[in-house]
Amino acid sequence: MNALKIIKKSGSLENFNINKLIKSLIRAGISTNKATEIAKKLEKKCTEGLSTKQLYRQALKLIRKENKTLATNYSMTRAISDLG
Repeated sequence: MNALKIIKKSGSLENFNINKLIKSLIRAGISTNKATEIAKKLEKKCTEGLSTKQLYRQALKLIRKENKTLATNYSMTRAISDLG
């Protein structure tokens, strides 16, 4: 089975990497168990050609259902990352 391809901000294609997503969630203060749970839910929803922006929005939506403070942290982490 071929790896699922997602579209990065630059427009290039990259294989979906669940570990990368989990690390991103953990950096925002989400527990390892919860980050893994969210990432697995997102992995099931992913479709070929999904953009990282769409993936981020889906993650944020799931996090917000769990904890609004953690959702804010994830949002801030993304904003800081975008600044470079």
